[in-house]
Parts: sequence; C-alpha cells; structure tokens
Amino acid sequence: MTTYVNLGEYQNALPPLLALIKLAPRSPTTAFGLAQDYALLHRDQDAVKAFDLVHPDTALGRQFVATGKLAYQSVLDPKLRPQALAAADALRQRSDLGPDSLYNLFMVYLVLDKKDVALNLLDRSCEPEPFSCSDFAVNPTYIPLRGNPRFEAMAKKYAATPPIANFGTLGSLALSFLLPLGEDGAKRRMRAGFGAPFVDTRTNMRPCRTLDGSGVQHAKLARWKPSRSPT
Repeated sequence: MTTYVNLGEYQNALPPLLALIKLAPRSPTTAFGLAQDYALLHRDQDAVKAFDLVHPDTALGRQFVATGKLAYQSVLDPKLRPQALAAADALRQRSDLGPDSLYNLFMVYLVLDKKDVALNLLDRSCEPEPFSCSDFAVNPTYIPLRGNPRFEAMAKKYAATPPIANFGTLGSLALSFLLPLGEDGAKRRMRAGFGAPFVDTRTNMRPCRTLDGSGVQHAKLARWKPSRSPT
C-alpha cells in the first residue's frame, strides 16, 4: 500500500486501504488515509465519503471524523471553509492530542491550506516517533510543502533518524492476530528482536495502546500515513 502511494499508483492503493478500514472501523486515521488517496486521485466526493466508513466509539474520534469530512467538503464548497477552520481550531485547543491525532489534524490544516499551522502540528506529531517521519522526500502528502524552508529543514532533521527494524512477514502475522482481538486484546506494544515494534510492511501500521480524548486506554493502530516502509 505505501509503496503504491509513494510510486504514484494511487488506484492500486485503494483495495488495501478499504480492507484496512474493515479491520479497524473505529479508527479515524484509516479514514484520513483513504480520503487522502482519493484526493490524490482527484476523487473529492469519494474523499468526503471515506469518513462515513468509520464509526469511532469515542467523542474525540467522532470529532476528528466530523472535522476531516468538513475539511474535504470545503474543497467542493469553499463556503464551508470557515466552518471547517473553526472545527479544526477547536481540536487544536485540546491538550490531550497524541501523535496520531496531531498528524490527522495536520492533514486537516493542509487540506485547508493553512501551511504554517500544519507544519507546527507535523513537527509535534513527529517528535515522539521520529522514525515515522523519515519519508518527507517520497511521501506525496508533503508535495504542497516542498520548497518551504521550514519544511525542508524538518525533512533534513527527520531524514537523519535511523529506520526501525522491519520484521516483514512476522510483523504482518502479528498484526493479523492482533486486529481481530479488538480493543482489549492487543498488548501495549508488540516487540521483537532489539525491541523494535512489529511493523506490517504493507501498511506501515503497528499495534499499540494509547489514550483517547476521554482518558480511556485502548488498543489502536499507530498512525497510518503513506510512507516508505522501514527497511
């Protein structure tokens, strides 16, 4: 999936993205990933509909889905942009956003063409997990930011981050066992070898446990974004 996106084969990325939503139907992040791919295909209506495919069970998740959908709707109807910005600003005021949420909000502001705010959020989302942000040169998400001096400085900073270990089939197998277990089934983080997390080479996803906006700890997929698979 990530290879397809980075190679510009956005159509080929759709089946695994849709399959991922079926595996994680409560994750706003999967909707953001699908919406982004549809946007790259210039299928803006489908980008909006991507958010109807997930059903988060937390207030924060539902707020992200509504805000993401509104941002993509504003691409089709610019009159909705002030409303989308207000929704995004409300989320930005929260102090409990983790890396996944910060990245999703980064995508919202990028869609709304608020690049300075987007860069602030991107940097904050990368700091806890810098290895996940070593793909600025190949990830099409960042095309609107290329040439921006601040973005280029961030690209150099995170490009120097060593990649995490890639356990290939083992990582995929671990993910396939963890996903059906649901929120209570996955452990805080599955690790192997030198302590690196399992990574699914097809999705660049890894199971972990995080706190949502309600303060409830639950299993979820780590941030999805089209990125170069770790090697």
